[in-house]
Amino acid sequence: MKVGDPVRDIEAAVAHACAEVLDGDDSPEFKRRECRVVSWPQTWGSTACGFGGVGGCMMTTAQTTVIVGPLGDVAVYHAGRLARHVVAPTEAFWDAMMKQQLPGAARAADCARLEA
Repeated sequence: MKVGDPVRDIEAAVAHACAEVLDGDDSPEFKRRECRVVSWPQTWGSTACGFGGVGGCMMTTAQTTVIVGPLGDVAVYHAGRLARHVVAPTEAFWDAMMKQQLPGAARAADCARLEA
């Protein structure tokens, strides 16, 4: 099962991250021009898409979007929802991103190793 519209998810994630999440006093427009965006379809074990809680037991593919701000902090979105703001990403974060296997927001222990 696929969730959402990938283009809309990416667009909404960039707009939200630049206006509300990424560090810095610059305008959202400046952040939008200076940020880097990486996105891919990621498969989850339930319809909760990494957020925990009640989700249907069905393999679900949803867009994961990573936005790197001009100051180096990162906003991670799964299925169009903010999963985490990583202020100081570790090598483990970049490795997980390159493998396209970032942990869901509900996996606190796995998320903790992603930030210094």
